[in-house]
Amino acid sequence: MSAPAKPQQQRAIDTRNAILSAGEALIEEYGAFRVRAQQVADAAYVSIGTFYRYFPDVSALIAELGWVAVKAEHLARLERGAA
Repeated sequence: MSAPAKPQQQRAIDTRNAILSAGEALIEEYGAFRVRAQQVADAAYVSIGTFYRYFPDVSALIAELGWVAVKAEHLARLERGAA
């Protein structure tokens, strides 16, 4: 099974971002090992099927959040170096 494609339409991008934000908030509150897909879906106001459309499991969501953090840190370092 291949990884879900990144969304192209704004509505899909917004849905994916809502899932990421909800996941991040829940992980900060409960810890990565205690968060379940249904909790993230509920917090993002999407169905569990929608969650799985964008992420195969919570581990993939956590990995994406980590990648987003790494990219943000890298961009911040570039901006500090350019200033």
